[in-house]
Amino acid sequence: MTGAVRWLTCDRADLPDGLDWLAPDERDRLAAMRFAPRRDNFLLGRWTAKRVLAARLPGAAPAAIEIRAAADGAPEAFFDGAPLPVTLSISHRAGRGLAAVGDAGAALGADVEWIEPRSALLVADFFTADEAAAVAACPPAGRDRAIALYWSAKESALKARRTGLREDPRAVRVEADGLTAPSDGAWRALRIAVDGTPGTLAGWWRDDAGYVVTIAGAAVADEPSCVASCAIGAGLYDRRMPAVAWVLDVMHRVRRFEIDVPPGDRALVATERVVHRELGVTLGLPLGVRGLDRAPELLFLLPGGAHEPSFTPLPAFAADDERGFSLYVEAMLGGWSPPTRELDVFYFGDTPELAAQLAHLVMKGVKRGTVCWLAAMARLGFPPAHPGMVSVVTDRFGHALCVIEFDRVEQLRFGDVGERHAWVEGEGDRTLAAWRAGHLSYYTAEAARLGLEFSDDALVLFQYFRVLKVLGRADD
Repeated sequence: MTGAVRWLTCDRADLPDGLDWLAPDERDRLAAMRFAPRRDNFLLGRWTAKRVLAARLPGAAPAAIEIRAAADGAPEAFFDGAPLPVTLSISHRAGRGLAAVGDAGAALGADVEWIEPRSALLVADFFTADEAAAVAACPPAGRDRAIALYWSAKESALKARRTGLREDPRAVRVEADGLTAPSDGAWRALRIAVDGTPGTLAGWWRDDAGYVVTIAGAAVADEPSCVASCAIGAGLYDRRMPAVAWVLDVMHRVRRFEIDVPPGDRALVATERVVHRELGVTLGLPLGVRGLDRAPELLFLLPGGAHEPSFTPLPAFAADDERGFSLYVEAMLGGWSPPTRELDVFYFGDTPELAAQLAHLVMKGVKRGTVCWLAAMARLGFPPAHPGMVSVVTDRFGHALCVIEFDRVEQLRFGDVGERHAWVEGEGDRTLAAWRAGHLSYYTAEAARLGLEFSDDALVLFQYFRVLKVLGRADD
C-alpha cells in the first residue's frame, strides 16, 4: 500500500447486529470484558478498522480480517492469520471510532476527541506555554475545540512513537494551522516536535461533526484520504429502514420516537433531525445503541438536565415498552437488573455540585439517610419515600450513579431531628449543629421559592435507605 494515509470514522449506530464479523480470538477477547463501555469501544474500534482494511481486500470475509495487539499495545492487522503489510492506528471516544492505515513500517498515530468543556487543569498540566497561549487567544466559543485539538495531536504523536501516555505529553510540542478556522471538515496541517528527538512529525487535523480528528506520523505529508466505500458495510445506507429512539428527561421520563430513515441517511442523523423538530433541542451522543439491519434502537438523555413533565413516567414506560426498558437497563444501569420496575428517580439538593457531592457520600457508604419537607414535596407533586421504594440516584443531569432502597421512614418535626439523624445523613461534620444550619438555610430558601413558611414545627420525613448498586463498579 502506497500513497496517502487512508482513514474512516464510524459511530456506534453503524455497528451491525451479531458478532459473526469478529475473528474467533476477537470474540474470545470480547467475552472476557466485564463492562459494557469497554466492550462497546472494542467493537467500534474493530469495526472501523476492518472497514478501512476491507478497502484493499475486496471480497474478504470480515471475520478473516483480525486486529491483534502487539507487545507494546499497538494494533496490528492480519488477514487469514498472516500479517498485513500496513501500519494501523485506532481510536475511539464518546461513541465515535477512528481508524487510519498507512504503509508498513511508517510511524502512524490517529486520535479522535469529542469537543466538550474541559478542565483548565488539563491545559496547565499538559500543554506547553505556547499551546496554552494559543488556546487563550481563541474566541471563547472556539477554546473547547482548540483544547481538544492540541490534546488529540499529542495523543496521535505518542501513538506514532508507540509510547502512548507512558511518555510525558508536555514533551510533545504542537503547532496547528487554522486554529480559529470554521468547522468545515477541511484538513489542516500540524507540525509536531518531541523534546529530545531530532526532526518533526507531520500531521493533519479536521473537524468531524462535533469531534476533532488528528493523524500524525513520519509519512503523512499528503492530506489523508477518506475511505468512501468498502466491502464491509457496503449498501448499508442504501435502503429505507425504521428506527426507534427513546429520549429521557432528567427524571427519566420517556418519550418514544419512531423514525423512518430514508435511503442514504443514517439512523442517528435522522433521529436528531426529528427530535430537533419536535422538541427544539439538539441531542448529544446516544447512551445506548442496538441493531442496524432491521430497526436501529437508540436511547438518549436530553441535554442540560431538562424537565419534560409531559413525557411518560419511568414505571409506566417499563411496564409498556419491553424493548425500550431493556435498552434503558443496558445503557443507563450498566446491565444491572433492578428488583422492580416501579422505579423512582431523583437527585439530591438543588445544584449539580450538591447533587454530585451527596451522591458521592452515598456511594462511599457514609450517607444512609435523607430528609424531606412534606409540605414542599406536596407542593411540587413528588411522593415521599416509603419502605420498599427503589430509587435511581442521578447527578442532576440525569446520569445514573447508584440505586438505593428505602428501609423505613420516620415522620417528625424539624425541631425534633436529633444527633442520630444528623450522623446517619452523613453530611458535613455529621453534627446536629451543622445539619440544622445547612438544612435551615436550604428549606428557608425553598419556602420563599414555593410561597410557604418554614419553622421548627414543619413536618419532615426522615428516610433510611441502603445501597443496592453503585453503577459502574464491579460486584465483589
